[in-house]
Amino acid sequence: MSDTSAISQAANHFLLHLVMELKAGNIRRCEALGIPPEVIRMLRGMTLEELQCVCSSKVSVLSFAVNSDNLLRLIDYARQECQRNETMDRALALGASIEIMHHYFGINGCDVAMRRRIAGIVVRDGREYALSDDDLVRVWHHWVRSSATDLYETSSLDALMLISEETSLSLTAVWRAVREYVTPRNRRSVRLKKNGRDDHSPP
Repeated sequence: MSDTSAISQAANHFLLHLVMELKAGNIRRCEALGIPPEVIRMLRGMTLEELQCVCSSKVSVLSFAVNSDNLLRLIDYARQECQRNETMDRALALGASIEIMHHYFGINGCDVAMRRRIAGIVVRDGREYALSDDDLVRVWHHWVRSSATDLYETSSLDALMLISEETSLSLTAVWRAVREYVTPRNRRSVRLKKNGRDDHSPP
């Protein structure tokens, strides 16, 4: 059986499904497809033998067309979703916390736990996120050198992940360090930020 014949018969079997719905009293499906009332009445009155003849015919009663705009949108959406999933996996592998995953991807703790379990990622002890003064300043210098401007924008995640990879520090530690740089919350951060500018300014 050729591809054309297979498509024709599949379309005709779809017609059979419509007839079964009509005989059950449901005409909305046919109306939604734009079938004229007189054709709906004819379909409703078809016998089983007539339906069998139509379904086995190689002549298609339906026409198909590719909606190029929808297809291109669907392909673009699929690519974006694949890229998003790859970014999520990369972030988790670098030690992203639930807070980070929720902020940048909008997923909850259950989804994060499931993704970690599938990837075989073991959550680090919270103490590993505490950085030394030198590490804090080092992260801050990387952040200043990056093109990122707003920590809370989704586009900044790439810069954070790159810093994590370059410094071998977890993404959560990097996130917290940059957050302290953007909005210092204690005297230590204020002091280190000032010293970092005065004594360790990047070239």
